[in-house]
Amino acid sequence: MYTSDLFTVFSSFTGSEKRSFSKFLESPYFNQKQDTIDLWQFLLKNARFGAPAFKKQKVFENLFLGKPYNDKVMRHLMSRLLKTMEQFLAYAEYKTTPTNETLHLTRSYKDRKLVKLFQKSIRAAEIQLGKMKQGQDYFHINYLLELEKYEFAESLQRSSENNLREMSAALDKHLLISKLKQACLLRSHQSVFKTEYDFSLMELLLGFIKNSSYKNDPTIAAFYHCYLALNKDDENAFQSLKETIKHKQILFSSKDLRILYLFSMNFCIRKLNTGDPIYIREAFELYRFGLVNDILIVNNILSHFAYNNIVSIGLKLKEFDWLENFIEQYKIFILPRYQESYSTYNRARIFFTKRDYTKAMELLHEVSERDLLLNLDAKVMLLKLYYELNEYDALSSLLASFKIMLTRKKLLSYHKTHYSNIIKFTNRLLNLKPRDKKAHDKLENDIRTAEVLQEKEWLLVQLALIK
Repeated sequence: MYTSDLFTVFSSFTGSEKRSFSKFLESPYFNQKQDTIDLWQFLLKNARFGAPAFKKQKVFENLFLGKPYNDKVMRHLMSRLLKTMEQFLAYAEYKTTPTNETLHLTRSYKDRKLVKLFQKSIRAAEIQLGKMKQGQDYFHINYLLELEKYEFAESLQRSSENNLREMSAALDKHLLISKLKQACLLRSHQSVFKTEYDFSLMELLLGFIKNSSYKNDPTIAAFYHCYLALNKDDENAFQSLKETIKHKQILFSSKDLRILYLFSMNFCIRKLNTGDPIYIREAFELYRFGLVNDILIVNNILSHFAYNNIVSIGLKLKEFDWLENFIEQYKIFILPRYQESYSTYNRARIFFTKRDYTKAMELLHEVSERDLLLNLDAKVMLLKLYYELNEYDALSSLLASFKIMLTRKKLLSYHKTHYSNIIKFTNRLLNLKPRDKKAHDKLENDIRTAEVLQEKEWLLVQLALIK
């Protein structure tokens, strides 16, 4: 039972959700079985004891005193409780948008042909809609409301009073935003996983939006510029997107704002990965904006990848004081299993950048090897430490083991290319003969033109020291 879907869903409930579900479960409308309530109470009382308390036979004994174990009864009971929990979650999600309830009430009044009550509920729905941010969900609900009004007029044979223009405009905006958002997601996914998608429709839509009044709608314009930035590497489009995020954030839902923000960050990071230094400050300021405006922290959790990236950008700008405060202040928002390793690793990065190699190496030895990408990043720092300390035997051994590790691990192509390039160029540095200008210039050009290489700056600095 401990590994069942039931316990998985139960474990995801917050304290307030558990209290609300207890009331939900006790309502005869949703549940009329006492044994379902008993199983829920057992979960609440024994969750802290972990797996040993949740063997099905043991739970059955507690719920059905004196009766022999019946697996069919137990599985049926678990299934019934899980189904009720899923109903609760669906209802809670439904209630997050107040217009949902009013919209369904409107449909009921329409079907019953209760004219005054229908009109009253339509007005209530329009007031609720007016309080929503004008994004994808807004225009979808707007379209559904206009559709209800149209169907109601048709049912009363009032075709001359139709609202087809408003209904069509709301649907157009919903479809345009949905398609632009989806295309941005596909482009972002494609850049990492090298998957092929069909974007032929997007070229038609881009031309249509460019020459229509829809480009003046803030949400459509934001995703339009977002797609141009991701697809065409359009820096002007990125600047328009960034300004929209910073100065018009009040117009967007938190969900849409977060999506647009993450896409703009992806654009910056992609530029940095190709060696464009202009975007260092751009990325740093966007990260700070995301922290201050609660965009990066979702459900009280900060991604450990974002945590790492923020330190990376801050180190390039030597924002040491800010970073030391950030590492300690925000590590509590990382998932517990990552907190110590990531905070320790990033403290080591600060010491390395300050050239306190002894302290950096001490901290690196404390980094857990369980997280693959963090382990690989720690190896990169160790590689740089050995190189700068002229510990060439240790460096050669590390490069050899590092290369073997990459061949054995199933990594995303982007990451594998990144780490392979570091190994390749470090080996070429080691084998470069002083005063061999031709080889020196060739290596410099290869480093500068490498498409996926985060350590370009460090490699070029080391190369410049070889005369």
